Amino acid sequence: MANLKLGTRITALELGKSIEGPGSSVILSRMLILPPEPDQDKLTTTPYVKGLSLYKEDRYVKTVKEPLSVGVLLLAKELNNIIMPVEFKPLKGSFSIQPIEIQTVLKPRIVNQQWSMKVDVQTRGEVVLNTTDADLTDPAVITKLEQEWSAKLTTLAHDALDMSQKELRTDLFKFAVEFRRYYPNHWKKQEKNWETIYPELDVEVKVEAHVVRTGKSTGPQGIPNEDEN
Repeated sequence: MANLKLGTRITALELGKSIEGPGSSVILSRMLILPPEPDQDKLTTTPYVKGLSLYKEDRYVKTVKEPLSVGVLLLAKELNNIIMPVEFKPLKGSFSIQPIEIQTVLKPRIVNQQWSMKVDVQTRGEVVLNTTDADLTDPAVITKLEQEWSAKLTTLAHDALDMSQKELRTDLFKFAVEFRRYYPNHWKKQEKNWETIYPELDVEVKVEAHVVRTGKSTGPQGIPNEDEN
């Protein structure tokens, strides 16, 4: 499943390091198994990935599914192989966007003893399906679509942060690793207080999403062209 870029990708060694590391947490893909058909052998089963399982230290704490899992994977730098529907008013229908590239960069800061984190997300994507009546050759449509896609990713990231900081009080996104890397002296002094610092950490999320391809058809799919009549 990891080779297919579905969910999280982690080795046994990385699993141990993540649990024993400063964040003391790990995100794992949740794998389920479809039962065999009535006329098939009982061992003929099909595994599939559905959602994520979250762990704090050595304890399972929560299962998350879409759309929340998208925000979790985005912040964890593991969002791959996904098609996202994006809508905006007053259009009916939606645009389906497949990201070509997603880069999530964590930028920790400590100023006047105030700890904060800036999350910069850059993504480029392709519209693979357009069920609206909008024309993607119109620059205004592309601009609006990029704004709505950015807003959707930002909302999903904030939802994941709220769950991590307020509900679970667990550093799922390796923020501690970044503070330890960039501020080793501060980290040594405050390491024991991280479980208190993290839930109150000020986190800024900035997403820039760009549509760089519009697929084979720039117009709405399923609507005949006037020239064909």
